[in-house]
Amino acid sequence: NATIEDEALRVLVAHPDEVAGVLRPVLFASRAHRGEAEALLAGDGLHAAMAAADPAAAEVLGEAAVSEPTADPEGVVSRLVDVAATRALRSLEVEARAADDARPYVEAVTWLHARIEDLRERTTRKKALDQLLPWLDEHGEGRVED
Repeated sequence: NATIEDEALRVLVAHPDEVAGVLRPVLFASRAHRGEAEALLAGDGLHAAMAAADPAAAEVLGEAAVSEPTADPEGVVSRLVDVAATRALRSLEVEARAADDARPYVEAVTWLHARIEDLRERTTRKKALDQLLPWLDEHGEGRVED
């Protein structure tokens, strides 16, 4: 089953000019996908990214190159940001529960929850993306999974 991260890589391969300004490695939870995104965003093209990648990542990039995205680029970006922001929200909530004083977390959790809701509405999506992307750049770097 393809994940939103797989679809985002397909979109990055198929429509790099449309998404290169908004897709960024921090949005990817998987170390492998994050590395593949970094290689593609370096701007040297698919073949250079495949050559620089480890064999498993090169295989995923090759698959992304031969399969067309099934969703529109804007929708994929929005969904990927939603997943990344939700992952960050859950992490903050866990930190807040473990903290002796959860009050410092309340503002960030409330703000993040509201931006995720805005992201899910077509009329507020662009504004939410403009706010979430810099926040995720600053706060989401360490949240990777394998």
